Amino acid sequence: MASNPPARGLTAIAAIYGHPLHGRHPNVMLHRYDHDVLENGGPLKSGLTPLHPDSYRTVDEAKYYHIATGYQRDRLRMFTATELETLEAWAPVRVGDEYKFLSDVPLHPLVEKKRWDSPLPLHQALCPLRNGRDGYWTTSNDIVWNAMLPSLRLASQYLSQSQTLQWWYALLFGDYDDVDPNDVDWGSHVPENRQIFYHWHPQLSRLTPTDIDAEVQKKFKQLSEDIELHVCSGMITHDSGIFADYCDGITIYPTSQQKTQVYIHSELIEPLLNQNITIADRMMAIHVLSATIIHELSHAIWQCITEEHIRHLEPHFENEVWCELGFSMQNSVWGAVHDAFISPTVVNAKGVPHAGFFEVPWNSRVCATLAIDNPPMKAKPIDWDEHILYPVKLDSFFRENYSEFWTQYVKKLGPTAAYLQRAPWGNKFVAASGYAGLCEDPAKHRIQDYIIIDRSKMTEVQMLAAQKENSRRQQAKDITSKILALYQANKKVPVIYMGNSVYRYQRKNSASISNDPNKILSTPNCPKFNLILYFVITTREVLAWDTLHFKLSEHILYAHITRYKKDVFTADEWRDFLITCSNNNMLFDYEYIGGPPTPIFGVVRRNANGWPPSVLPQRNLPNPSRYEVGAFVEGIRRFAKSSLKHFILDDQWCDYDKNLLRRLVNEQLKLRLFDLDGVPTDGLLTVEAFDRVIAWCERINESWCFGPPGIIRKSPTWDIQKWK
Repeated sequence: MASNPPARGLTAIAAIYGHPLHGRHPNVMLHRYDHDVLENGGPLKSGLTPLHPDSYRTVDEAKYYHIATGYQRDRLRMFTATELETLEAWAPVRVGDEYKFLSDVPLHPLVEKKRWDSPLPLHQALCPLRNGRDGYWTTSNDIVWNAMLPSLRLASQYLSQSQTLQWWYALLFGDYDDVDPNDVDWGSHVPENRQIFYHWHPQLSRLTPTDIDAEVQKKFKQLSEDIELHVCSGMITHDSGIFADYCDGITIYPTSQQKTQVYIHSELIEPLLNQNITIADRMMAIHVLSATIIHELSHAIWQCITEEHIRHLEPHFENEVWCELGFSMQNSVWGAVHDAFISPTVVNAKGVPHAGFFEVPWNSRVCATLAIDNPPMKAKPIDWDEHILYPVKLDSFFRENYSEFWTQYVKKLGPTAAYLQRAPWGNKFVAASGYAGLCEDPAKHRIQDYIIIDRSKMTEVQMLAAQKENSRRQQAKDITSKILALYQANKKVPVIYMGNSVYRYQRKNSASISNDPNKILSTPNCPKFNLILYFVITTREVLAWDTLHFKLSEHILYAHITRYKKDVFTADEWRDFLITCSNNNMLFDYEYIGGPPTPIFGVVRRNANGWPPSVLPQRNLPNPSRYEVGAFVEGIRRFAKSSLKHFILDDQWCDYDKNLLRRLVNEQLKLRLFDLDGVPTDGLLTVEAFDRVIAWCERINESWCFGPPGIIRKSPTWDIQKWK
């Protein structure tokens, strides 16, 4: 399958991280990066190669240098790749590392394999691996499971080490208190009763650390039975099957019929299947997957313990301004929240390596986008409107995969020993004015001196801490001398003028982002086109092609096909058929996002052109009783007011597992009697009764119809006002 523009050769880095002009994602265009500066007629560049100023002295060289480094600063928060490399934070060009992970750590009950084995509802589906790989994104596939194992073992270490469980102690056993509504900056949020939780609790003060740790592990094991984990794509909403605003994972509330569900997105695993990335990028990918799993587990565990607390909303933690348990946990365990150099939200290709990470201060205005569901507290720190982005040193991702790190450092030095190490220089940003320049780490002023280690007066722990701090100071001193030398070299690159203006990189203007040059994929070779066409036409009724009036992911449609009849054609052949149809304006429209070197995802909608005339037969089911219709209507309306209301309220989410919806509707009907012609009535809907109501709605064109086998579908006549 071709991608646009026509493929040219790629540089080695572009082959790993993707080329910005390949693939598509409409939201990425909003950033207005001028990727055209990478064009030079030769191999397509990534724009990520470090450029040392000593190599650029002529006018033409200086022009290229200023444009290329300006482009890098635009993408890398005002850093260049050379600066990040000097700060020991840039993975794409790092060599000479040894790959090692925690191979002997047993899997924690929260992440062991049986947690990942639950089947999906029929309106969801496993995603094919693609890129020439067999099978699906599921832990039953050894390709996926083996790639995940290093991350699962690292997550297990963090979930088992008492020094990294302080925040968890507080969540599970700490002291809770109500938040004064006057202390909350409600903004556009509706005022609700909120809570705050603390480390200290009278019960904990009477326990030894060993006892506390035992209580936490006991609770973890108990709660693990109420949680199931899945792998899916972050490019597609797992329920509605349409394009999603990308995130790394999501946690879904439990229902009477389902456990708390954690979805970890396959794009985090994708780099671990790439044998060409640097070892540094591999170690980062291991960390990010493990951190995301633990992040989502914090949400899942809260859902499991809400009944133990007064409020169901996620609580604030101590003096934190923002309320988002996953990032609060990350701030506690790793010392901050962290953002990738190459974020999935700003590149077309999803699932490429991260290249490096910035440390982002959690208690600052910049984290507003991470906690949009909850209002902040009114009390803000003095530096609320400014933040410094420090690159994270790559060694942080290596050391956590050495058992000695846990036994010799974290166990002896305490929770802060597990924090990710930041470089001694960062870029400062102020909310009102933007970029404010390079900034030194406040700890840097101590690098001139070293702690004298006196074995006669210091304990083993004190000596270990001193050795660690002396090492940090020496590293900071070495890096500082290199970064200052780099800035001196940068001054020697000639400044080029165009008239009265300095020759430099500029973003595209807002008008240029409307162009979407890669929207249409090249028509692929499709040798099975006629076979698939015949299959589609002959399954028109059973697979409900005529009511596909909405967009739905290609992989969900393929799952409906394979449940009906296996091994007719492959997922790749199905995609080639859909693209061919779309490019010829017949049967189906196909739209995609993503780009090479990682898999793309497509959504499909029925195109009225090309279908032979047909009148589909009505289903031979008797009409439902007045009671059955009344129970169905009442149950759906109650469902629309429950925590599961999104299916009813979202016009783009049209399919649902029929039997699961029936069971959920019955749960709503159990809550209380409903009125039928003035008579209080109770009862439940059987499978047969539920089908009779759907068939009746289908006959009278009233909101509902049958989808593919096992699916209830909102019909083309869907009217949300009748069901709210």
